[in-house]
Amino acid sequence: DEAGGSAWLRLGERVGALVAQLLDERPAKLQLAYSGKLLELDAEPLRAAVVKGLLETFSAERVNLVNALAIARSRGLVIEERRETEAARYAALLTVRVGNTEVAGTLVQGEPRIVLIDGFWVDVPVEGHLLLTKHQDKPGLVGRVGTLLGQHDVNISSMQVGRLHPRGEALMILTLDDPVPDEVRARIGAFADVDRVRTARLGVSG
Repeated sequence: DEAGGSAWLRLGERVGALVAQLLDERPAKLQLAYSGKLLELDAEPLRAAVVKGLLETFSAERVNLVNALAIARSRGLVIEERRETEAARYAALLTVRVGNTEVAGTLVQGEPRIVLIDGFWVDVPVEGHLLLTKHQDKPGLVGRVGTLLGQHDVNISSMQVGRLHPRGEALMILTLDDPVPDEVRARIGAFADVDRVRTARLGVSG
């Protein structure tokens, strides 16, 4: 059921958490968009779930669905919302934007999925350790990253590559069973065609 409230709350929290982990600094303004069938749901719990996921990355205090919006207000976080009757590609879409960082998600057969990151359409589970690279779409890079992770006993459970056009800028997202060691992350970031590398974790510890 695409309107399943608890699944949307879990999605909202994980999308907020991913956005936070892709940022270089604390957010000052959060933009939310509810699209398509998502308009049938009450926005307030969803707003709280996104804010909880976002703030937990930057906060030492315990953030939950009850206090998330109050903590956001106390920190001066501006929240802007818009509602759109049509959703791109999906029947319903939740989009979260902070500055130039944008992540969108939906439910696919009732399961939360991240489907858009910074303009690239993808299909990523909301659980696990993630490695994200923005890179030039050239042969061999995916293999080099996979080989390096294998040498350090980091297992890949899924891989997605989103691109705007062949041989242009691409976004690779690896879902991993284990966190990426700092040394490995640095080596991937030093690859010639890699513009940016980020790690994140969703729903898992350390």
